[in-house]
Order: sequence, then structure tokens, then C-alpha cells
Amino acid sequence: MSLPFAIYYDLNGHVSTYYEDAMNTNTFYTSWTDKSSFFIALAKALPPVFTRETASQSMGGIFSAKTLSNLDANNAGPRIKIKIGKKVAYEKNDFIMWLRNKLSSD
Repeated sequence: MSLPFAIYYDLNGHVSTYYEDAMNTNTFYTSWTDKSSFFIALAKALPPVFTRETASQSMGGIFSAKTLSNLDANNAGPRIKIKIGKKVAYEKNDFIMWLRNKLSSD
């Protein structure tokens, strides 16, 4: 089973998830038309704890790592943050809940 390595969400409500097989010989994608599929794919792609950079890459750049940093500085980012040295990491379930709220309110 291949895991998603990039998830893209466009403004029309379409989600594309790009997959790569274990041998890195095939890249393919699937598309969905509802947001719930996007969040399911994102939950599968993200580890339990991850950095801003990983979040940005997994979401196909919906939010950059810098934007996530700015949101955190304004107390508008995900509620649960873990600081490890200079890195900030998010907890998966809290991040996805925050992202659901953020995308539905914009």
C-alpha cells in the first residue's frame, strides 16, 4: 500500500493526492470532490507529531511553514504545539481539527 506524499486542495473543492510506490517507479494520483476525503488522506499522510515544514509539504503548500509560524505568533494556529529546540511540532489530531475550522471559515 502506498502512502500519499502530497495532497492538493483547490478552491473548487477538488482534492488530489499524489502517491508513489515503494520502489519509486510510479507516481499516480486520485481526485475527490469533497473536503472530508482531503482530511482523511491528510490524516493518513501525517505522522502523530510533525513540524511546520512537514505540514506545509503534506498539504501541497496550502500554508507555508512561515505562515504557520505567523499564525502561531498571533495565537491563531493549532492549539497544541510542542517546541523541540528551535523546531515547533504539531499533534496530528489537533492540527487537522484546526485546519478543518480554518478552511471552513475562510
